[in-house]
Amino acid sequence: MEEVRNQALYDLGPRIPEVSFDQFKAAVLLHVDNAKLEQVYDALKKDGELSDEGWIGFKFDKAKSQRVRRVPVQGQAEQSGQGQVRQRSTLCRRKGRIPRVLEHTQEATGKPPLITFSSTPSKGLKSEDAHGGYIADINALLVDTAAVGDQAGKEQFECDIVMTGEFKKVVNDSDIDDNISKLVGNINHLMGSDPTRGFAYGLTIEHNDTRFWFCSRSHIFVTEQLDLQKNIKDVIYFVMALGSASKEQLGFDPTVRRIKRSSGSSKHLQGQVLIG
Repeated sequence: MEEVRNQALYDLGPRIPEVSFDQFKAAVLLHVDNAKLEQVYDALKKDGELSDEGWIGFKFDKAKSQRVRRVPVQGQAEQSGQGQVRQRSTLCRRKGRIPRVLEHTQEATGKPPLITFSSTPSKGLKSEDAHGGYIADINALLVDTAAVGDQAGKEQFECDIVMTGEFKKVVNDSDIDDNISKLVGNINHLMGSDPTRGFAYGLTIEHNDTRFWFCSRSHIFVTEQLDLQKNIKDVIYFVMALGSASKEQLGFDPTVRRIKRSSGSSKHLQGQVLIG
């Protein structure tokens, strides 16, 4: 897996394009009405999740930034003992911030989201082929699985991932490179193994430095660094956009259907193109 991740990064070249969040949302996110955004923001404040200073209960003073000389990513992610400590933050727990945003998005829009958020950083999601073992800190998954076969709906499948993310508690070069390496490598795996996938989203957080990612079969770009505490409405916008989107707007090609084919004792996944 490490080899594949490094190769994916190397193929991208020395720099990944950065855009502002306004450019990002205009280009690749479903439009979110500002009145609905304010409604969700106010609801989160009523819940006690937010104050005028930011998210309540995030102890950023205990996870200080550790800036060091920046080394450009060249397809090689260094390892850091402290950086490997996973941030099981309250962002994505069952009753955490992001699920709350989804709940209030449904209240604001009147329709249930097609996604749910899950955090299982020590457990791999199930794969339909022999190249599984996908692990991430956070995933946004389809509520109604796209998996085919006997196990569909019984476990979490990597084919249902809409967005994937990596967290670190501190900010340093090796942690940033490690997050990027894992995120790009994982999305590269998703795109390569699923014929119905047109694009996927990503999220990386180091301390409170937050970036959103867009990865298609032809393009990849990332937002400029956002502050998890100061740019709360941008974070809410991102979650609301995913929570309001259709399956097609979440990156799944409606003209391709996933099917299982058996060949002797082995089974493999194929894409069936729908015509007419």
